[in-house]
Amino acid sequence: MLKILLSFVLIACASLLGNTFSIKLINRRKTLTSIVNAITKAKTLICFGSLDTKRVVAESFCTEDFPLMDAAEIDGDKPYDTAFETSVDRISHRFSLTKADKELLSQFGSQLGTTDVTGQIAHAELYTELFNERLLKAKEEENEKSRLYRVLGFSLGCALSLIVV
Repeated sequence: MLKILLSFVLIACASLLGNTFSIKLINRRKTLTSIVNAITKAKTLICFGSLDTKRVVAESFCTEDFPLMDAAEIDGDKPYDTAFETSVDRISHRFSLTKADKELLSQFGSQLGTTDVTGQIAHAELYTELFNERLLKAKEEENEKSRLYRVLGFSLGCALSLIVV
């Protein structure tokens, strides 16, 4: 009886592990989609909002439906580029961004507001394209590996339970 219970626990734990990896892929895709939308919103605010850079970033990346960054960190006493980089470093792991994603986002934020409106719009369009490329790769990776991780987790649990029994 104890071996059967242990088998079920092993299968459940391995399945949860596989599911966790699958969820990370899904979260990364969703986050990259939200970043593309936030950059597009920032571009619109730069064009038509006549807001300062901190306010544009706060309204694009620090909203209730997409709390990627901390608005208090951006609006604080630190210089904008330092505050943005610090805020990117503190992005929660639940968004499942890779180190390269965070570096690209840091580059976007650190250069935002350093040129005139036309330059900022071109800058936003460039980073929209760069993040769209990452988004396409993330979608492909999700399609290829999401189900695989779930199946591998379950299979690993079954194999371990067979070894135990």
